[in-house]
Amino acid sequence: MVLIITLIMLTMLTMLGVIALRSATSEERIASNIRDRQLVFEYAESGLRKCQDALLAGTFTGTARARPTSADPNYWAVASNWNGNAAVVDYSPSSREFSVKCMAENIWLGTGQVGGGFLLESRYGYRATVRASRSDGGTEVMVQSVFPSL
Repeated sequence: MVLIITLIMLTMLTMLGVIALRSATSEERIASNIRDRQLVFEYAESGLRKCQDALLAGTFTGTARARPTSADPNYWAVASNWNGNAAVVDYSPSSREFSVKCMAENIWLGTGQVGGGFLLESRYGYRATVRASRSDGGTEVMVQSVFPSL
């Protein structure tokens, strides 16, 4: 009788151990995914800053795409438009662990709220969209900024 109770207790302890191990593994994966997303987001923000600075300084090495039309307002949202496109500049780090690309578009800005400020006159500006991802096809982040030209 004692042997049966001991075997039942050992089986229960083994099941608890397996459950604890699975839980720890899941939490580790979640933490790793969060870390990856944060790192890719930081690369995207850095690429956006480089892209904005290059557009404003006139040193953008690509050709900003003509103003979007109502028929094609979200050109940046189509994945195939990011390859072999003159409006896309590669800001990937030298390690090539991450891919960071910026697409620039000329846009018309009306008066009103723009980029945290207030635009008093209508003028041309830019929409800079940065797409950052892990080169192995993992996490992908896109950030976008709209701002007036100088």
